[in-house]
Amino acid sequence: MSTKNKKQKKIMILAVVGILAGICAAGAVALAVFLHRGRNKLEKTGKYTEQVVKPLPDYRCLTVGGQMYSYRDGLINILCLGVDGRGKAEADDTYGFGPKADCIYLAVLDMENRTAKLINISRDSKVPIRWFDSTGKEIGLYDWQLGLQYTMGNGLEESCELMEEAVSRMLGGIPIHGYCALYWNGVSALQEELGNITLDVTEELSRLDSSHFPESGEQELTPEQIQIFVQGRDIKVTGSNEIRRERQQQYLRALYREVQKRVRRNPCSIWKMKSAVEDYLVTDLDTDEIAALSWQLGARNWEFPEIVNVPGTSVATEFQDEYQIDEAGLTDLVIDTFYRKTGQ
Repeated sequence: MSTKNKKQKKIMILAVVGILAGICAAGAVALAVFLHRGRNKLEKTGKYTEQVVKPLPDYRCLTVGGQMYSYRDGLINILCLGVDGRGKAEADDTYGFGPKADCIYLAVLDMENRTAKLINISRDSKVPIRWFDSTGKEIGLYDWQLGLQYTMGNGLEESCELMEEAVSRMLGGIPIHGYCALYWNGVSALQEELGNITLDVTEELSRLDSSHFPESGEQELTPEQIQIFVQGRDIKVTGSNEIRRERQQQYLRALYREVQKRVRRNPCSIWKMKSAVEDYLVTDLDTDEIAALSWQLGARNWEFPEIVNVPGTSVATEFQDEYQIDEAGLTDLVIDTFYRKTGQ
C-alpha cells in the first residue's frame, strides 16, 4: 500500500472514530437530559394535594420541646403499597368494600447523600382517613385502620392518592412525590421474571400452610410460595399482621439484592420487570422518573435501605385488630428522617 493510500485510510479511520465519538457524546448528553428531567419530575409533589379537603399540616418547619427544625432538602418520598385485591389491578366502585392496602411503606430517598430509609406503617394503624358512603359521597375524617383508606377510592389512582394524603397527614404533612401499588398476584408475576429466591420459612408459616411449606427453615421458594410468604397470615390471631410484616421485610431485603444486581448489570432490565407486573401495577411514576430511579439504583453504590417500623402496639378490639401508634416515638422518627435543627 502506497504512503498516500495509508494516509487516506488513516484519515477515514479518524473520521469514523470522530463520528462515533460524536454519537456517543450526543447519546450521553441525551441520557443526562433524560435523567435530569426524570429527577425534576420526581421532586414534584403528587396530585393528592389537589384533592385535599381539610388542609394538611405545614411540614416546612417544626417545633418540638422548644427546638425548631427545618425540612431537609433533597428527599424523594415514594409511597409503596401491597394491595390485597385478587387478580389484576382493575377499577372497583364498591366504596368501602374493595381491595385494601395490606402492606404500606414510605421509601425515603436522600438523593444528595445516597442513603435511603423504608418507613413501614402497619395497615392496622389507627389514623384519620377520609370516609365515604356507598354512593361515593364523602362523610368526613375518621380515625380508622389506615389500610381501609384504599377501599374508599376506585382501586386504582384514586385509591393511591387517598393513601398518599392519609400517610402525609399521619407524618405531619410531609410531601409524597409518587406512588407504586402492586396487587398481590404481581408478586408471583415478578418472581416468574426474577426466578426463585431463598428465604427463611418460620414455624408459624409452616403451621399456617403446611401444604405449601411442609417444613420450616431456609429454603428456595417458587414464585407461588413467595406470594403466600408475603401475603399469608392467621386472621384468628391478634397481631398476625405484625408477624406477617417481619416476613415481608425479609422478602424485601432478598428482592432488593436481586433487583439491584440485575440493574447494575443492565439498567434497562427494570423495564422487563415492570412489563412482568404491568397488569397488577398502579403507579404515577412515568418513564423519565422510573429511569432516573433505576439509574440511581444501578449506577450508585446504594446499600439496602434501613427499615424502620412506626412504633406502636397491636391490640384486639370488638371489630378488628388495631395498631395504636406511639405518638412520641412517631415524632422522633419523623424528626430523625425528614428534619434538621434550624440553623444547621
